[in-house]
Amino acid sequence: MNELRTDRLTGRNVIIVPGRATRPVTSPDRTVGATSSGTADIAKCPFCVGNETTTPPEVFRTGSGAPDTPGWRVRIVPNLYPIVDETQVSPIAQGCHEVAVLSPNHGTDFGGLSDLEASEVLLSLRARTIFHRDSGRAHTQLFINQGRTAGASIAHPHAQIVTLDAVPPMVEEELQRFANSPDNILRQDFEESSGAGAEVLTVGRVQAWCPLGSTSSYVVRIAEIDSKVTPTVGIEYASDELLNEMAITLRDVLFMLTKTLNEPDYNVVFHNAPTSDKLRDNYHWWIEVIPRISVLGGFELGSGIYVNTVEPVVAAKTLADAI
Repeated sequence: MNELRTDRLTGRNVIIVPGRATRPVTSPDRTVGATSSGTADIAKCPFCVGNETTTPPEVFRTGSGAPDTPGWRVRIVPNLYPIVDETQVSPIAQGCHEVAVLSPNHGTDFGGLSDLEASEVLLSLRARTIFHRDSGRAHTQLFINQGRTAGASIAHPHAQIVTLDAVPPMVEEELQRFANSPDNILRQDFEESSGAGAEVLTVGRVQAWCPLGSTSSYVVRIAEIDSKVTPTVGIEYASDELLNEMAITLRDVLFMLTKTLNEPDYNVVFHNAPTSDKLRDNYHWWIEVIPRISVLGGFELGSGIYVNTVEPVVAAKTLADAI
């Protein structure tokens, strides 16, 4: 039975339509060849070991060796093709854009990292977020685009760091939703979803779940859910212990998605409070994983109502069975 729901965190409407997934498909697949890994030539990959001089000088690294030489484990460099830069007139487009190479291994995405490797990536992202906060930036957006349909142009797995001199409108809307709720809406979202059976994974104090108002199939949210702990507003304030638990949870969720959906392209979005805002103390930072297994159609684009063909409870159970 079709059901209209509203995502508690974003306010977006979605119709859950499980039966629509079985509709016949006769249109040609025009994305053939646009795969996650492609046929990238590792020898020419700017993010591979030995090619350090093909990128701008690094701004951060973990591991051994001198700057811009092999020996690194995580390497962060300015983006050669930035979304934002210092030349823009509007603060919303002013900032800087960096790339964090997750591993020296060309073929290993975040879901294939070890516990220590996954934790080191989040610790590195925290270090850069702190740097940009202390440099006076208004907001830092962290994300991973894995695969062509998720927006990645280079196959070697990497995260991106975009800092802005103004707070984006959608972030301001999120802050307002948290502030307007008498209770923590992220915790409410988890409790409502887990109560219905949509919990995916628990690592220490960190939970992963498929929100009942998922606007697309197999969306997973990850956050520290502990009623005894004051929520952390951003990754820059997270402890090493929390980042380790978040990293392992994210890694395991991506492994589950790879196993369940046959290596889908995906986005990982970090939802972080701005550097300074009167509403930020009400916020609770979280990570969202969005597999790119469907596209928006005319109904979604015209109405603003999303269509999800996989009941989130079913998605959660399917993922949980994959580990």
